[in-house]
Parts: sequence; structure tokens; C-alpha cells
Amino acid sequence: MLYLKNIYEFLRDFPSLELRDQISPSNVSGTIPNVVYQTWENKKFGRTHFTSNILFRKRNRGFTFKLYDAAERDCYISYRWKGSPLEEMYVRARFGQIKADLFRYMILFDLGGLYFDISKAITRPLRTLIQPEIDGIISFENNRRLESKANRNLTSMPDNLVLQWGFGFAPRHELLSTVLSQIEQRFSDYKNVVQRNPKQAILELTGPVAFTDSVEIFFSKFPYNKVKQVGIDFDGSAILSLPGSAARHKLVPAYALASNEKLFR
Repeated sequence: MLYLKNIYEFLRDFPSLELRDQISPSNVSGTIPNVVYQTWENKKFGRTHFTSNILFRKRNRGFTFKLYDAAERDCYISYRWKGSPLEEMYVRARFGQIKADLFRYMILFDLGGLYFDISKAITRPLRTLIQPEIDGIISFENNRRLESKANRNLTSMPDNLVLQWGFGFAPRHELLSTVLSQIEQRFSDYKNVVQRNPKQAILELTGPVAFTDSVEIFFSKFPYNKVKQVGIDFDGSAILSLPGSAARHKLVPAYALASNEKLFR
């Protein structure tokens, strides 16, 4: 029965559909541009996942949505970050997740706007997150932090990881500069090491653990800042797995399945 169910789901979702950009007139109400950046290895998605993304965009017609596939992402990093240690890290990365992590920080640092993973969304309108007086937006995971909590009272939810599948910043924001600097410093500790659990290593190097550490460093330097802190999963409005989003891994294997591999070539 499970085999027949998988066949049915494949037939229902494929052939895939191309997700094109949504272009809206510029309507910046503050320092954070009304642009949502996303990335995936290609622009073809199963029908259910495609529809889920279209609904997210329709709820936010005042925002431009720009989706970068792997080739466009590569070109962007090569053009804007050529010759930097972070470009080397990006090029040598063996897992698409590392490339996607780096891309989200780098493009928002360069251009500003919001980033959302292609498999996630929120039900509240994005315009409710952006006010003229703020220059950053972060939210928190429901996952508790594993390490000691001593002296970690800099954010509104110090026991939780800062999520990095969705956030927004003004261009050249110091918090994004901090996370990129932290990742660059950690690169040497990971680049020639076989990781028993690559997923966990990626979480620590470029994912939510690295992002959370950088948020705390930024808050320690700038306690009076303009970063808006939204509660867990954007105050409960998160869609943590868009309907049909798992189908994309029928074509691109999930990095979480890897074991005993290096992160970099």
C-alpha cells in the first residue's frame, strides 16, 4: 500500500511546474526593501508545492519574490563576492544547504530585503512585520538550545535558537556582517574534516546555531538596536512545511541523509 501511495503522490505532483518571479512596484515603507529572496537547485516544483508557493505570494502582492536557482546563485556569488574567502567556501561546499545558507546572508547584506526558504511560509501578511523604525526582523525556533544558558539573556528568548529560514534586514546590516565574519572564521575548523553527522555540522557552521551565536554577538555590541524580535515561529504564524514541499527531494536528495562525509571539496 505504501508503494502505491508513493506512486499516486508522484503522479499527482509531476510533471513539475516552473515557479517564476513575482514582480511588484517598489513600495518601501522603511529601510527594509519589499523583496523576498528564495533559492533552490532549480525552479521546477511538484504541483502541490508550486501551488503552496503561489498562495504565499498572493497573500503578499505588494512584495517582489525573486527565486534563484543554483546557476543564478553561483553567478551572483561569483560576481558580488569574487576573490573573498566566502566565495571559496561557497565554491568548495559539497552540500547545497551550505550554499543556500551563505547566499541568504550575502544577498541580504548586499541588497536588503527578506529571505524565506522555499519550503516554508507564514500566514500573516509580510507587511505586518515591517515598520519604518526597524532595520531587522528575526524570529525564534521552538527548539530549545542544548548548550549552557549562562549569561545568555541578550535576546527576548535566550533559551531558543534564532530561526534562519525566514528573516529580513536593511542593506549592509551589521548583524549580517557579524554572521558572515563568524562563518569565515570557523571555515578552517571544518574544511578538511570528515563529519560523522554532516547535518549537525552544517547547523553549527552556517545554519541556526551559527546565526544564533552571531545574533548574540551583535546584541552584546549594540544592545540598543532596531532589530524587531518576533516570537516563536513568527508568533505561531509559520507554515513549517508547505504542502507538497517534500516532493522536491524526489529529484534532489536531502542533505540530512548524509553521513561520514567532508563538507568541502
